[in-house]
Amino acid sequence: MEPRDDDFGVPPLQLLLVEDNDADALLIERTLKAQLPAARLQRAKRLKDAYALLAEASFDLVMSDHKLPDGSSLDLLTHLSEAGLRVPVVVLTRFGREDLAVAAMKAGASDYVRKRTDCEHLHELPLVLLEALHRHHLEAQEEEAAQRREQANLLKTIRSAVATVNHEINNPLAIISGNAQLLVELARAMDLPPEIAGPIQDIDAASQRIATSLRKLANLKEIIPREYVGESELIDLGEG
Repeated sequence: MEPRDDDFGVPPLQLLLVEDNDADALLIERTLKAQLPAARLQRAKRLKDAYALLAEASFDLVMSDHKLPDGSSLDLLTHLSEAGLRVPVVVLTRFGREDLAVAAMKAGASDYVRKRTDCEHLHELPLVLLEALHRHHLEAQEEEAAQRREQANLLKTIRSAVATVNHEINNPLAIISGNAQLLVELARAMDLPPEIAGPIQDIDAASQRIATSLRKLANLKEIIPREYVGESELIDLGEG
């Protein structure tokens, strides 16, 4: 039996074809089977079927005929954008209008292939798909690198601010903490009632929490946002 890519731990390409024409779909399927044997192709005849498949599974690339029974490739591109699905789309059409190609690219299509009666487009289709995938991966890598740079700059800014805060807060905090601990010891020695000793202990505990948070900020190595009721996000200081 011929080995598959996933036998070696490499997942096959997952492709989605949105095409209502059976003859066109068959030609595309045969071409990809011959030229991209590692690809796994699923087909939807209508946009609603494509949306259902996209909601159920992840695809590396989508090919879509422009004119479909329940919409167009532009509707598909809008749906992907609104759903936050980052997947390259190659638009296929029998219409050679330049304005249609421009509209598709502006809507987020990765490329545009015109179907030809001599089927010459089938010879170029596998290369178009691979180039679209390559560009998509490069864009994803560039975005990830930009996010890392942004986080590094933000972390640098936070550390600078923390250094200033520590300088301004640590000395008075040490005085508060020292006096609070002294009062706690006196309260114990004098056996003061809870309504007096309790607030003193609260002051001591609060000063310790502030000191701990300042130490964590000073040792901050990465920024991990987390949701917080009443705020869009906070920085998770963790346990370091």
